[in-house]
Amino acid sequence: MKVSQKAVSLLLACMLAIPAMGMPAAATGGGEKNSGPTAELQTFSGEYGSFELKAKTHEVKDSGELKTAIEAVNQSSGGKIIIAADIDFREDEEAQSPASDQYTALEISATDPVTIDFQGHTVEPVLLSVQDGAEVILDDSSSGKTGGLKNGTYTNDQTNYYANTIQVENGGTLTIEDGTYTGSNTVVYNQGTLTLNDGTFTGTNSGYGVRNVYPKEETSPEPMRFTLNGGTITASNGYGVVLFGKGVEENETPDNDSLTFTMTGGKIDAVVGIGTNASGGKNAGYTMDLSGGEVKGSDTGMYLPSNGIVNISGGIQIYGKNQGVRVCAGELNISGGRIYTDTEQEKQMDIQANGTGEIPGALIIGKAGDGYEGDLIVNITGGTIENTAKGAGDAIITSDRLMGQSNDWPNNYADLELRVNVSGAETEINGDVRSISTIVPGKPGDDGKVTTVTSNGSQD
Repeated sequence: MKVSQKAVSLLLACMLAIPAMGMPAAATGGGEKNSGPTAELQTFSGEYGSFELKAKTHEVKDSGELKTAIEAVNQSSGGKIIIAADIDFREDEEAQSPASDQYTALEISATDPVTIDFQGHTVEPVLLSVQDGAEVILDDSSSGKTGGLKNGTYTNDQTNYYANTIQVENGGTLTIEDGTYTGSNTVVYNQGTLTLNDGTFTGTNSGYGVRNVYPKEETSPEPMRFTLNGGTITASNGYGVVLFGKGVEENETPDNDSLTFTMTGGKIDAVVGIGTNASGGKNAGYTMDLSGGEVKGSDTGMYLPSNGIVNISGGIQIYGKNQGVRVCAGELNISGGRIYTDTEQEKQMDIQANGTGEIPGALIIGKAGDGYEGDLIVNITGGTIENTAKGAGDAIITSDRLMGQSNDWPNNYADLELRVNVSGAETEINGDVRSISTIVPGKPGDDGKVTTVTSNGSQD
């Protein structure tokens, strides 16, 4: 068992660098109203007094009953909570902090599984935290699948707070079978094990759908896992899924098993569908295995500036209006799927540093500025990479302009390798394949290093 620093857990409720928000005080609520199927009665003694409940199943209709039920499952080895009515914690005056529109934090720490069935009802505004060692299942058994959790944006002393909705602590396990979940900052902030089998996850404002952040503050943290098998993740003003890895120091190899993301189905629809963060190697170390489903970016399908491993296979579809996939560091292996865009060629554009944008294409390869630690290796052995624009369009663009740059780590690119290998009878490339040095006048990269691009064993 790892050593967990619990004091850190709730500080991550708001991911912006903003003043800390007061946590709400607990309120009394009718534990005696809990009900369930015929079962052996047991006595629960908690903060709200002693009462008898029908073991393992708790039906709740207001905020007090919900808090009582959570305390019960935490102390009586798990169980099931049925949400029998919409619950708005803003109607519970005793649950509010000095900021009258603050959300309520709910923590599940039971060591046996806990299931919450929303049955078409919404609980808001809350942050649900799955603690170290807890196993939680969220579901909505109603036909409409509209039940779930919601959190929003709050103002205190003229400062806006963008709140998370669900947080999985390192060592915690959360499985979401179905339901509707909305957050103004991050819908699900994951530092543990997260599986999404179905459901709707909507990040409003400039927030994230699912944010996976390695717990650097923990002592001996457990590996992080995120699996997307179904459901829809939407972030109309931000990133759908992001990965922040363990990080790497000079002369170290990234720990790519410390954070993994597996996608077999579902849909991600955002400004940037899937992203990582480089920051000079501070967030390196991850593995993505993407084999099914759909990734759509109104700007970029996948933005990969950080050093890790990405495997694209099977029938996954990855689309970006400007760039399908942009990769700056690490290892990208493409053996299947489809990566595409439909934006016409722009000959006078360059790769943009510190973010997505600029030159359009299905697959953009290269370092555009400082901070992209590590080699850049791309292996294409199958799949389709194409630009479907009506006019001329770029399928693959490589840039080696900065590869001769000598500087202090992590910006000493002269010692790094940029290599692109294209092979395989099942590989289909529709569109132009070009080097950035032939596109941008006056930028041939005199101190650059020739990019290695091989196609079926012959160098181009």
